[in-house]
Amino acid sequence: MTPKSCWEWCPIVTLVSFISKKWMLFIIRAIADGASCYSEMEKELQNINPSILSSRLKELQDFGFVEKKIVSESPVKIEYKLTKKWKSFSQQIENIVNWSVEWM
Repeated sequence: MTPKSCWEWCPIVTLVSFISKKWMLFIIRAIADGASCYSEMEKELQNINPSILSSRLKELQDFGFVEKKIVSESPVKIEYKLTKKWKSFSQQIENIVNWSVEWM
Protein backbone atom coordinates (compact mmCIF):
# COMPACT_ATOMS: atom_id res chain seq x y z
CA MET A 1 0.00 0.00 0.00
CA THR A 2 1.42 3.36 -0.97
CA PRO A 3 1.27 6.33 1.39
CA LYS A 4 -1.10 8.13 -0.99
CA SER A 5 -3.67 5.34 -0.78
CA CYS A 6 -3.64 5.56 3.03
CA TRP A 7 -4.54 9.25 2.76
CA GLU A 8 -7.43 8.36 0.52
CA TRP A 9 -9.12 5.85 2.85
CA CYS A 10 -7.84 6.50 6.36
CA PRO A 11 -10.76 7.54 8.62
CA ILE A 12 -8.48 9.60 10.89
CA VAL A 13 -7.16 11.59 7.94
CA THR A 14 -10.71 12.11 6.67
CA LEU A 15 -11.89 13.36 10.06
CA VAL A 16 -8.90 15.63 10.73
CA SER A 17 -9.06 17.06 7.20
CA PHE A 18 -12.75 17.80 7.68
CA ILE A 19 -12.66 19.47 11.10
CA SER A 20 -9.49 21.42 10.31
CA LYS A 21 -11.05 23.31 7.40
CA LYS A 22 -11.00 27.06 7.92
CA TRP A 23 -13.89 28.26 10.12
CA MET A 24 -15.25 24.75 10.78
CA LEU A 25 -14.59 24.58 14.53
CA PHE A 26 -15.54 28.24 14.98
CA ILE A 27 -18.94 27.54 13.43
CA ILE A 28 -19.42 24.50 15.65
CA ARG A 29 -18.46 26.55 18.69
CA ALA A 30 -20.91 29.30 17.72
CA ILE A 31 -23.73 26.76 17.47
CA ALA A 32 -22.70 25.16 20.77
CA ASP A 33 -22.74 28.62 22.37
CA GLY A 34 -26.34 29.18 21.27
CA ALA A 35 -26.20 30.69 17.77
CA SER A 36 -28.84 28.66 16.00
CA CYS A 37 -29.72 30.91 13.06
CA TYR A 38 -27.53 31.88 10.12
CA SER A 39 -27.70 35.59 11.02
CA GLU A 40 -26.61 34.86 14.61
CA MET A 41 -23.62 32.89 13.35
CA GLU A 42 -22.73 35.63 10.89
CA LYS A 43 -22.80 38.16 13.75
CA GLU A 44 -20.76 35.90 16.04
CA LEU A 45 -18.18 35.15 13.33
CA GLN A 46 -17.67 38.73 12.25
CA ASN A 47 -15.08 38.20 9.52
CA ILE A 48 -16.55 35.13 7.85
CA ASN A 49 -17.50 35.34 4.20
CA PRO A 50 -21.23 34.53 3.83
CA SER A 51 -20.59 31.99 1.07
CA ILE A 52 -18.04 30.21 3.28
CA LEU A 53 -20.53 30.09 6.17
CA SER A 54 -23.20 28.62 3.89
CA SER A 55 -20.76 26.13 2.43
CA ARG A 56 -19.44 25.01 5.82
CA LEU A 57 -22.96 24.62 7.24
CA LYS A 58 -23.84 22.38 4.29
CA GLU A 59 -20.67 20.34 4.81
CA LEU A 60 -21.45 19.97 8.53
CA GLN A 61 -24.93 18.73 7.64
CA ASP A 62 -23.58 16.28 5.07
CA PHE A 63 -21.04 14.98 7.61
CA GLY A 64 -23.79 14.52 10.20
CA PHE A 65 -22.50 17.01 12.78
CA VAL A 66 -25.24 19.61 12.25
CA GLU A 67 -28.96 19.30 11.66
CA LYS A 68 -30.95 21.93 9.77
CA LYS A 69 -34.57 22.49 10.79
CA ILE A 70 -37.18 24.75 9.21
CA VAL A 71 -38.99 26.33 12.16
CA SER A 72 -41.49 28.56 10.38
CA GLU A 73 -42.45 29.07 6.77
CA SER A 74 -43.64 32.68 6.79
CA PRO A 75 -41.22 34.25 7.19
CA VAL A 76 -38.87 31.33 6.70
CA LYS A 77 -36.81 30.65 9.80
CA ILE A 78 -34.14 28.00 9.78
CA GLU A 79 -32.28 26.76 12.84
CA TYR A 80 -29.13 24.69 13.09
CA LYS A 81 -28.27 22.41 15.96
CA LEU A 82 -25.52 19.96 16.79
CA THR A 83 -26.36 16.28 16.42
CA LYS A 84 -25.76 13.26 18.63
CA LYS A 85 -22.93 12.35 16.28
CA TRP A 86 -21.17 15.65 17.08
CA LYS A 87 -21.83 15.28 20.81
CA SER A 88 -20.30 11.81 20.73
CA PHE A 89 -17.26 13.12 18.88
CA SER A 90 -16.90 16.14 21.17
CA GLN A 91 -16.50 13.79 24.14
CA GLN A 92 -13.46 12.33 22.38
CA ILE A 93 -12.10 15.82 21.75
CA GLU A 94 -12.46 16.55 25.46
CA ASN A 95 -10.33 13.47 26.21
CA ILE A 96 -7.64 14.72 23.84
CA VAL A 97 -7.72 18.18 25.43
CA ASN A 98 -7.36 16.67 28.90
CA TRP A 99 -4.47 14.53 27.71
CA SER A 100 -2.70 17.50 26.13
CA VAL A 101 -3.11 19.60 29.29
CA GLU A 102 -1.44 16.86 31.31
CA TRP A 103 1.31 15.88 28.89
CA MET A 104 2.11 18.81 26.61
